[in-house]
Amino acid sequence: MKIGQGLRDKGFGDLRGRQYWLGACAGAVVIGVTLPTLLVCFHAGRQGVFWALTHGPQDPVEPPPWSDVAGGWVALQAIATVACGPGAVVLALLLYRFCKGVALWPTAPPLQHVVRYGMALGAVMAFLNFPGYLVGLVLDGQRYPTAKVALLFVVAGASAGMWIAWQAYRAAHPKERFWPRYSLATLLLVVFAWGLLLMVFAPDVK
Repeated sequence: MKIGQGLRDKGFGDLRGRQYWLGACAGAVVIGVTLPTLLVCFHAGRQGVFWALTHGPQDPVEPPPWSDVAGGWVALQAIATVACGPGAVVLALLLYRFCKGVALWPTAPPLQHVVRYGMALGAVMAFLNFPGYLVGLVLDGQRYPTAKVALLFVVAGASAGMWIAWQAYRAAHPKERFWPRYSLATLLLVVFAWGLLLMVFAPDVK
């Protein structure tokens, strides 16, 4: 009972405000858990689609069947959702609260200020989802696994923080529409970051 009252006092209880923090949590799970899982499964090592596409029957090591690749992703996604999903939701709620507080400053900061704040804090808070470090086990055998995990956390955390900041801004400014109003520079930065991840996670092909 006290927990529910506390959530209502912080703006999590009213029906209109609920759509924003629920959207923030859903986005955090999709961007912070599902997308990294897809990236790791489809581009990391000999168990990924990248290997299957770049190696033919003439190679000493046969690529895995597509059914095995899909099954591997489903299993990895289930593990990641159970292990990292709760942490992603908790961190999303904290970041949502912080960003909403910034959006409600008396100085009325612009949207891009709130978004940059969310991206920076999201990149840092991603490292607090400790079960995510188990992704290093999937990257066993690749070069520089620690650097790859760190880069994955930064990009996924910043991307999730960008979405969460937008939801928090909408909660503080209910007249805002659903579609985000990110700047072109922000969108280009995110696209470049995920492209860099695709390149970094691609296995060596000899």
